[in-house]
Amino acid sequence: MDAAVVGTWLLAAATSISSEVSFTEAEAAGGVDAWLYGTSHHLLNQAQPIEGLTLTIGADATFPK
Repeated sequence: MDAAVVGTWLLAAATSISSEVSFTEAEAAGGVDAWLYGTSHHLLNQAQPIEGLTLTIGADATFPK
């Protein structure tokens, strides 16, 4: 996991792609990095503005509660 994505992010928009998303280790790291760094734009048209939503990413690539 890239240390630059670890932490809590304040999200400005949200969209739902599936209730069952699974990744292999390699796919998760690359996919999350691309999404957080803004290099994966295919869902931008579906995103809805939102306030007060955060995403926390742990150093072990988990999403702690």
